[in-house]
Amino acid sequence: MQHLNFNQFKLVQTIKLLCMASLIALLTYTSSLKIKGHPFTWDPLEITVASYHLWNSGTISTDGVNPSHFREPLPIAITAAHMALMTNVPKHFPQNDFVSSEHAKLQVSQVNLTYPKTLLATKSYLQQISYVNLYYVAISLLAIWWLVSLLTTSYLASIVVVVSSWLFFYNNFTYLYRPITEFPASMFILLAAASAVSLYRRQSIFFAFCTGVFLAGATLTKAATLYVSIVAIPVLMMGMLYFKLIDFKKVLPLLMTLVAGYVIITAPWMLRNVYHFGELSISQRSGSVLLVRALKNQMSKDEYKGAFYAYAPTSFKEKIFEKILHFKPEDLKIKGAYAKLIRYQTGDSEAVALGKPEQATSYFAKMRAIETQMLNQMKHSNQPISALDSKVQALAMHLIKQNPQNHIVMIAPFAWRLVWSFGDANPKTPGNKNILIDAINFIAFLALLSLPMIAIMHKKPEWFAFSIFGVGLFWFYAIFSHAIPRYSAPLIPLALLSLILVIPLLRTCITIRNKP
Repeated sequence: MQHLNFNQFKLVQTIKLLCMASLIALLTYTSSLKIKGHPFTWDPLEITVASYHLWNSGTISTDGVNPSHFREPLPIAITAAHMALMTNVPKHFPQNDFVSSEHAKLQVSQVNLTYPKTLLATKSYLQQISYVNLYYVAISLLAIWWLVSLLTTSYLASIVVVVSSWLFFYNNFTYLYRPITEFPASMFILLAAASAVSLYRRQSIFFAFCTGVFLAGATLTKAATLYVSIVAIPVLMMGMLYFKLIDFKKVLPLLMTLVAGYVIITAPWMLRNVYHFGELSISQRSGSVLLVRALKNQMSKDEYKGAFYAYAPTSFKEKIFEKILHFKPEDLKIKGAYAKLIRYQTGDSEAVALGKPEQATSYFAKMRAIETQMLNQMKHSNQPISALDSKVQALAMHLIKQNPQNHIVMIAPFAWRLVWSFGDANPKTPGNKNILIDAINFIAFLALLSLPMIAIMHKKPEWFAFSIFGVGLFWFYAIFSHAIPRYSAPLIPLALLSLILVIPLLRTCITIRNKP
């Protein structure tokens, strides 16, 4: 580039920009071809129903009448805006089209879902609603480009990370075909990471505020980010002092600005929940996740070892655990040694429906059966169903406090489980059998989780800034949840970028060590 004059350099940069923009547009369009209008269940159904009611009544609600904070608000608000502006979904359906259900066939309900049958039974409506994901795909790929450009001068690296992130995450049918929180969470985490790097580089009030706003966006998409932010924001600021980017007097205004950006976005929603529900919270669903984790803390020693087998991707199961370590597929089936670790065992559905946890096989079904049992008791005593989550959470905390050492020991298998988000690690479905891709998956997440320490050891402050939020979120899920791989999927682009950064550093270290 040093041989080019200014005009030639500008032309080359313009061509690169146009090529990357065209690539991102092409990838986004290709992703759109996978959206066909498949039916929604579970989380996407709840998001869609709440979005429809927000558009229709102006209130985030699951029944169209009573305010709700069952789910995080931002994906609902974005989907509602998309539904109103970019689809031909009718705003008003006939009154006799509405059904009221406690969602019992899908999961134990803490809310009453009321919605028009036609909305969720019309393929074209579902397809149009799911196109909301294309905004997240396009903006996330642009954010990846921005982030890679901040951390490396390699245009090839930008292409590699953009394309590989699309292959392993943004083109994944599991997330594309329905409204779900993983895509918007990834978008906001990437934007927060890029803004944090810019903050370290420029020490500017503007980027401090932007970092707070983007983190708030992630919080209103994934409530876990609230707890991560409480720790990560001070750590981010202390990092500026540690790397001597700024002195203490100047870091305080940046910290206050970042916190202001965060609070301005999150406080209205949290205060709304105090007003309606008496809870200073983002959403209402943490109890179930914590309870299933508390129950799994009770694994036997044999199940503990089996968890690494049960939670591995298919290729590792077959080529390492079964061929080398002599684990058996039968151990994961009904009456197998590790059957409790696998969802949907024979008889689990009946145990959940009856509210009899002692009849459930899997830990997950046991959690759902306990919820059913509590729900039935609350209905019998005329207690509000909305109080179920707090009761479930209280039980989970009681179980954890009984054996805190078990909870700590269980972090290892759940961190192992959380790593495998490139492919489907669910033994009930065909997983990703390509051991090379699974190896990339493992090494990429290892690179991400190691990056804060590498940044400290090698004096790379910008690496520290971009990785701190993703690493914090990973360990939060490993410590406080049952760590299904979907939880770490938003971190896939950060993991791939970490791998791209670490490889040249390793090569340099090896070269220096081998010099005579």
